[in-house]
Amino acid sequence: MTARTTPTVRGTAHTGGRRTSAGCAAVGERTIHGVTHREFTKLPELYAEDAVVEHPFAPVGSPERLLRGRDELREHFSRVLTRGLDMRAEDLLVHETADPEVIIAEFNYRGRVAATAEPIEIACVFVIRLRDGRIVSSRDHAHRAASPPGSC
Repeated sequence: MTARTTPTVRGTAHTGGRRTSAGCAAVGERTIHGVTHREFTKLPELYAEDAVVEHPFAPVGSPERLLRGRDELREHFSRVLTRGLDMRAEDLLVHETADPEVIIAEFNYRGRVAATAEPIEIACVFVIRLRDGRIVSSRDHAHRAASPPGSC
């Protein structure tokens, strides 16, 4: 089994002279940490009750493409749990934006499929909007060409 590491911020960027609160970046980092440490039962609590999560690169018609609310997020994370992936997040870079509710996280998931030892490498860019300490929306762009089907 591959050792998991807590994602570390490689750096931050900001625009317009306004800095995003450290709390927004921390929630984004906790989300990534929750995925890599398989804390799927805790992850939905990081999201607002009516959160919307989009996976624009998921196949059209896939239930993963658009998730609405915590119940659909719970189902999503339950499916991810059964996939047997051993991943870590690397090269995390959090970009702060002119909008204090929005961060952009760039990172790579790397690891293996536990059953086959097939390597996984998924380049990700997440655009996350937070309000009152919870994720209200996220557009999770994941380059799936380098990953096994259903990995995100």
